[in-house]
Amino acid sequence: MALKTKDLDWTLFSSAGVILASVLTRKLIRGGYKKLKGKEPPNDPASGHVTWSEAIAWGITSGAAIGLARIAAKKGSAKGYKKVFKKTPPR
Repeated sequence: MALKTKDLDWTLFSSAGVILASVLTRKLIRGGYKKLKGKEPPNDPASGHVTWSEAIAWGITSGAAIGLARIAAKKGSAKGYKKVFKKTPPR
């Protein structure tokens, strides 16, 4: 299925917002974890140096934060798209 120009516009517009929000959120929660715990967040939950509670807490926190950021970015992108292109984004 080929993308129409209006679909491509929306795809690029919304993707840029989601990527930016995800990157910023990831930096924010990693910085918060480091400030709170005094060490880097776990990169590899399978590592023997990471406890179950640390792995679970980091997974829940990072997953929820990035998920919420993606939702907010999509909503913000739709609002921005409407303002820039003077039309509702395609569904």
